[in-house]
Amino acid sequence: MQEGHCCHHHQHAAAPAGHNHTHSHSMTGAQLGHMAMPMPMYFYWTTETWFLFESWYTSPNDALYFVLGLIGVFLLAFFHQFLNSYRLSIPTRHHKTTTGSYPLLSGESSDGEKQATSFSSAWAILLFAAHCVLSALAMLLLMTFNGWVIIAVTLGQALGFALFGLKAERSRIAPTHLRS
Repeated sequence: MQEGHCCHHHQHAAAPAGHNHTHSHSMTGAQLGHMAMPMPMYFYWTTETWFLFESWYTSPNDALYFVLGLIGVFLLAFFHQFLNSYRLSIPTRHHKTTTGSYPLLSGESSDGEKQATSFSSAWAILLFAAHCVLSALAMLLLMTFNGWVIIAVTLGQALGFALFGLKAERSRIAPTHLRS
């Protein structure tokens, strides 16, 4: 089996008369399933697509499942923006002590403060990891090149940013007396 060849048959020109020397480079059923509808490298506007997983496939005649898929994509993108805004709104505890060092790095904090800092750091890391996963999923959805999926991702991100991100952006860049 060679990569990139699906059910490729060829005959050698130098085969002796009466000797059929046909090679079949075939792929497994799972690989053939992926080759049935090659991923186009251009924008298309049909209801036939895969949404991230092999089982999340919509055929051209399954418009309801496709619309439900688009709603799921929209919600994923919307939640991605919410999570990003929430993650960025969490105050950090990386302030300098009176000695000029950072308590997280030097261990100068009290036991209670260390526990709270440890928990908030773990929570921030978990939120960042979730943000990374959702970012990757949104990117993979965009890479389907399906115009409807791209619109669903864009609208979910835009509405999520409008509802959650604008406030976070304003509070990050606006002077303290101008924050609402």
